[in-house]
Amino acid sequence: MVATIGELALRREPPASENPVAARARAISEARRVIDKGAAEQWARGAVPAQDSTVWDEPDEYRQDIYRRAWLKSLERARHTAYLRHHVSAPPGGPPEGHVLLDDAQHPRALAYWVERLAAGHETKQHLIGYGNVGSGKTAALIALGSLAVQSGIMTRYVRHGDYVRWLRPDGAPTGMTAIQVREFHDRCGLLILDELCGEMDGQATEAVRQATGDLLSARIATGLPTAVGTNLHSDQIAKVLGARIVSRLGESAMALEFAHPDRRSPVRW
Repeated sequence: MVATIGELALRREPPASENPVAARARAISEARRVIDKGAAEQWARGAVPAQDSTVWDEPDEYRQDIYRRAWLKSLERARHTAYLRHHVSAPPGGPPEGHVLLDDAQHPRALAYWVERLAAGHETKQHLIGYGNVGSGKTAALIALGSLAVQSGIMTRYVRHGDYVRWLRPDGAPTGMTAIQVREFHDRCGLLILDELCGEMDGQATEAVRQATGDLLSARIATGLPTAVGTNLHSDQIAKVLGARIVSRLGESAMALEFAHPDRRSPVRW
């Protein structure tokens, strides 16, 4: 179990000669040692490191590094690292060469506000739904949202709906992962970005897909964990594929953003 600074400080009285600043520094160092040890043990078991409620007065670089690596790994599995060039707002010093800011049609202000509220623990809309036509910039916006969330101290993962249900099949998970780990990685992270919801199902889904999707969303809803969904479909279309219950539960506390921009890829038509 991860100990808080206060709990560790109470276990051992500081020497009489130790000033308050030194005592606090020692308590923080000891707490981080416990967290590091616990996280390493959980990584060895293939589990997600515990996300305790400890709040530090200074940035926890170790924890931030874990979040960054988890985020990048999820994008690597989706083969979407190229989308990291998109940003909700300008990074310090401005975007690097080749990087771009979201435009107004991708709702950067609404996305930034939602993440800010989440990080502060004040957001009343638990979920975010980005819907619109193919090529309208939803995935770029959601990944920019995820990068901002990680920078704000939220453990975030990205996965396409089709990949998630495929990884739950026997021997379907990525190398080094089990189906149990796939479920744990995605139903326990601080923010899940579930993209292309029902995007590869041609208007229908098997009972196994409905069950797996329902279990994932229900677990997150029950524990109060936010989910950002990207889809080309409207709610009534998703209801026909996954069932009305999932749509109802997801939409009960969600902010919906429409992406109406024409296909940005400008594909050749034939």
